[in-house]
Amino acid sequence: MSDLPTIAFAGIGLMGLPMCRRLLAAGYRLTVWNRSPEKCAPLIEAGARQASNPADLCSDADMVLLCLADTAVVREVVFGSGGIVEGAKAGQLLVDHSSLEPTATRAMAAELESRSGMRWVDAPVSGGTAGAETGSLAIMA
Repeated sequence: MSDLPTIAFAGIGLMGLPMCRRLLAAGYRLTVWNRSPEKCAPLIEAGARQASNPADLCSDADMVLLCLADTAVVREVVFGSGGIVEGAKAGQLLVDHSSLEPTATRAMAAELESRSGMRWVDAPVSGGTAGAETGSLAIMA
């Protein structure tokens, strides 16, 4: 198991919860965060660690995955107070599964890399909650 990358995940909603359940079932060490912390409870019970804020997601992760509502929410989680940029390090990868406006994504990716060295992969998913539950999502990176 030690050869698997460590993963952190922000956005434990209709898509994020089943995606995280599948990551835990596959043996990944997982840290989770959500604006409504109680949504993390089933994942904590299953072995995930709960981050105190988005920056904390970066403390022990090779990759930080996002599955958030929209561009404004992603911007807040990445660059707001206690945001990912405050904990990000060169060599880490942010993988954004949210469906965002491409120009905004490119600008945020450039800012994150210039401020922290963390790289960004735009990777929206297709397949809905059923695909997340069955592990059959299409990821367009």
